[in-house]
Amino acid sequence: MDASVNLKSKLGLGLVSDFSGFYKTYPNVGFPNDQSKTYLYLFGPQYSFRLHRFTPFAHVLFGVGHIKYISGGVADTVFDKQPTFAYGFGGGVDYDLAWHMALRVQADYLHPGFVTFDNQLQERVPRSNSRISTGIVFRF
Repeated sequence: MDASVNLKSKLGLGLVSDFSGFYKTYPNVGFPNDQSKTYLYLFGPQYSFRLHRFTPFAHVLFGVGHIKYISGGVADTVFDKQPTFAYGFGGGVDYDLAWHMALRVQADYLHPGFVTFDNQLQERVPRSNSRISTGIVFRF
């Protein structure tokens, strides 16, 4: 899940707000599965320029990340990490479909900044992610 809002000037420089969620299930043999829910709230500058029907863009984002890890083992435990500093960078391209609508392809590197001292959870708590997303862009 990913949603973003971009307030752009005529010069191509804008301010983007990006909200994303990542959900993962880890299978456990003989026990209920573990689940991880990661949320990132990022903000930062984005530069874009128009090239015929294409609009390439690049951005650098900073903000906070939050993770909730639910272990479905013998004793249900919840690892609910306080928000941490997170950052990301990347870019993509929009292809105009109509006057106020475009198709977007985007790739980002994200670093949520989570650290845990629990040896069993260390491999399951994401330290950095790559995100590739596509979707429809509505322009107003």
